[in-house]
Amino acid sequence: MTPHEAQLLHALEANADAFDSYFDSSADAPPVSSSRIKSQNLNLVKSKGNPTFAAQFDMQFSLSYFSESAGVFTPVAPAALPPSLVGALPVFLFGWNDFKAGFPKMRAAYPVNTWQYGRPFLYQYDAAMDVIVTLSGLTGMGVFIPLDNNARAVMKPGDLVMPFTAVVGGTQYVAFVVIDCPQVAYATLLESLVSDRFVLNMIRYIVPDSTPNSLNQYTNQIGIFSQSLFGKFNSDFISPNSFKMPTQLQNNLIDIPLKRGIDKSQFIASYLNSLCTSMTWSTFVWTVSKHQA
Repeated sequence: MTPHEAQLLHALEANADAFDSYFDSSADAPPVSSSRIKSQNLNLVKSKGNPTFAAQFDMQFSLSYFSESAGVFTPVAPAALPPSLVGALPVFLFGWNDFKAGFPKMRAAYPVNTWQYGRPFLYQYDAAMDVIVTLSGLTGMGVFIPLDNNARAVMKPGDLVMPFTAVVGGTQYVAFVVIDCPQVAYATLLESLVSDRFVLNMIRYIVPDSTPNSLNQYTNQIGIFSQSLFGKFNSDFISPNSFKMPTQLQNNLIDIPLKRGIDKSQFIASYLNSLCTSMTWSTFVWTVSKHQA
């Protein structure tokens, strides 16, 4: 049996006989990817504990808080926030269609307390949002405030930035949820979904350490959503803690065997706790369908 035949047999046994079974739409299925990735300088083979995969990338999430006055952003530690601002803020992955409209569907599915949503932007990608961010000013009106060096320090070119604002006790507070992909700029990955598609094979969910503040992050469910061309919206949820194995030695790591097709109409979302200001999803891609020009 050849490696390709062995992989196909494994896929059939796992009820994964069609690429398009992981999407709402239908198209010709691409060939099953090899379990070995070959290039001039790289060989990747399946290793114990990892699924068969054709590609791998990481999604790094970070949460930063500031007070803002006269265009100056002053960092604020989570423990120093007013009590009304202590809570989880949402993170949205993929969903190109909804992103282009400012995530209206996802905002409705993920409400926030006291905080208000600002306009999400791709840092240094959208020229109009490269220097400014929409905030709700002290008057409650939308205003534009330049990002200073403190604010820019938490962002890298191509990052997705989700701003949140609140006014408490006469002070303007700003929170930035930043999504970064080390392997390729997140803006590039998101833009590619206009034409390309891939199937996730697994998410390795990593929090910074095994302290209660970090481990409580696993109580936030992961939402899986899709939106059709004409607005039909479907959702499902999974609990990270349900995949915690009793034999697992690393408490701050959970492997979630999520097999899901990702294209411009698919979303993944969750909340990031105020006392767990960073996390990483190491994602494995089963196979990819690239647009042929």
